[in-house]
This record gives sequence, C-alpha cells and structure tokens, in this order.
Amino acid sequence: EFLNGTVLAPGQTLSFNQVVGPRRIDRGFAWAPVIMDDEMEPGIGGGTCQVASTLHAAAVYGGLEIVERRSHSRPSGYTPLGLDATVVYGEVDLKLRNPHESPLIVHAFLPTPKTLRIELLGREAEGKVTHTYGVMRSHDFYRRVWTKDWLAPGKQIRRQRGIRGYDVVSVVKIERADGRVDERRYFSWYRPVPEVFWVAPGHDPGELPELP
Repeated sequence: EFLNGTVLAPGQTLSFNQVVGPRRIDRGFAWAPVIMDDEMEPGIGGGTCQVASTLHAAAVYGGLEIVERRSHSRPSGYTPLGLDATVVYGEVDLKLRNPHESPLIVHAFLPTPKTLRIELLGREAEGKVTHTYGVMRSHDFYRRVWTKDWLAPGKQIRRQRGIRGYDVVSVVKIERADGRVDERRYFSWYRPVPEVFWVAPGHDPGELPELP
C-alpha cells in the first residue's frame, strides 16, 4: 500500500526505504520470519524483501537504472538468482532511477492473496529485455547444532535445511527496435545457508545423519 501509486518523474530516484518507511506494528506490518544470523526467526515486517525483490525485477525489465541494490544473504525461492533485493530500514536500501523522458507510476497489488505483482506504468518498453545469470562459484554449506534443554533425551530436530552459496553474475540485454543492443552486468553474492539441528542435552553427535 505504501509503494502503490508512487510517481517517479524523469530522472528521479526512488528509495524503497523512504517510500515504504519503518516496519512497525502501528503502521500495519506484522510478525513474520526474517533472516537473523543465517537462521529464520520471527521479526516485524518479515517478507518485505519479497516486495523489494519484485520491484527490483520490474525495474530490471523496465530498463531503469539500479542505483543501489544488495542481494539477499541466501538464495530466494521466490525469484531467480540475481533478481532479488534485500532491504533493512535505516541500513540497506533499494534505489532505482527513472532514465526515461516520461514519468512512471508504480502499480503494486495482490491479484490473488498469495501473488504479488508490480507494474511500471506510463510508457511502452524501449525494447525486448532479457535477464540471464551464470554461477561463477559455488560454496558448500555446513552444519550448526544447538542444544535445547527442553527436548526429550535422544531427541533431534532438523530445524533448517542447508543450501549451497553462490557467486553470480547477471547479464541484462535490451534489444531496441532500431537494432541496437545495450548490455550491462552486475554481481550477486549468496552465503551458504547452514543446516541447523536442535538436539537434547547429552546428544551423541555421531547419531546425526551424514551431512548432505
């Protein structure tokens, strides 16, 4: 709701954090999972990065200039590598500049309760835009084990599955009607997501399954 209807004049830069504002309960944000120290924990405004990622993807395909963007600390299941964007109010922002000669309006809405869509309205696209990516390097994940006093003796719970980390290069091409092709590259770095186990006190580490 804060993002929807935002007008971006020619040459103007949009700051996601400035437009959306602080994530607080009294502003309509709710508790949801957030990433803390590479693990999912409850936090106010969890899921905001899904909105930022969708806006970033729309900006990439709309030919906007990406002034400031940081990839997630981990690969996201809801968007291809390289199209995600993480935001933390007061710390990490997503900034987009309108390079076109006409203003754009951000249309952010939910066509279904579980689907987010962001459109940039105001002009025709300058050409066919494609985004591709390649993995330059991958990194193995590791295991993190926490002892929980409240677990029954011998009990173990896999709290989080591990995910490999990736160093990624994205290539964005704009094929214009007059035959010109513009190309730009940018990088994303994703840390490995640790496999997390909760175990009871005195649990034998040898009883854990082999690390995948």
